[in-house]
Amino acid sequence: MTTLPRRMIPDLGRFPRMGYYSGAVFEVYDAAVGEPIASGGYYADLLGRFGMPVGGVGFAIDVDLLARRTSWGRARGNRPMNRFGLTIAVPRGALLSGSLDALDRAAIDTSEVRTNDRKLLFADIGVVTMRPSDVPTYVEAGAADIGITGKDVLMEHPERQIFELADLMLRPLRDGRGV
Repeated sequence: MTTLPRRMIPDLGRFPRMGYYSGAVFEVYDAAVGEPIASGGYYADLLGRFGMPVGGVGFAIDVDLLARRTSWGRARGNRPMNRFGLTIAVPRGALLSGSLDALDRAAIDTSEVRTNDRKLLFADIGVVTMRPSDVPTYVEAGAADIGITGKDVLMEHPERQIFELADLMLRPLRDGRGV
């Protein structure tokens, strides 16, 4: 039988969050990750709802979380990551100020980016700055998890395998300053 590493803590004292659990519910925490990496529990009636009156135990492992937060996940390129486990591509130029304001609102301290216009990689906060037209390339290639760029850049290449998650409403003014 394999034992859990010392930093992993099974918690059997959880209360059922899903209505189909009817017995013990558990979560597995990993101190290196800082939050539950797996959860599950016993269900007596779930399969009965589908004509199979047997109980069972089920669980799920959050592989996305593990990929973002552990050395296993970071081994996919040793990219800089912030506390959210993300590498963010940020455009230089007219959208830089507004992009940094949005990151500040997400509790990512961008003060070093604002004071250093020559440096491109800010590993401590997981930010890479670049030309706006390069942001989709970094995201599509996996060099960044998420990026901020202008809608015009996205529309120039509709064949790219990327998705617009949100419009941050960053609009450059006529004099070139970002809003």
